[in-house]
Amino acid sequence: MATEQGAAALMGIAFLAGACAAVAARAIIDWWRSRNRMPDPDWDI
Repeated sequence: MATEQGAAALMGIAFLAGACAAVAARAIIDWWRSRNRMPDPDWDI
């Protein structure tokens, strides 16, 4: 029982960490594109 709860907790932590990393990566990419001021109409929302 304890090992199953531990595995579930690790999976939850890994999922949250992955989601945070994805959000951070997207924010960094958007910042980098705006910093370079590269014309890319596909990214204009």
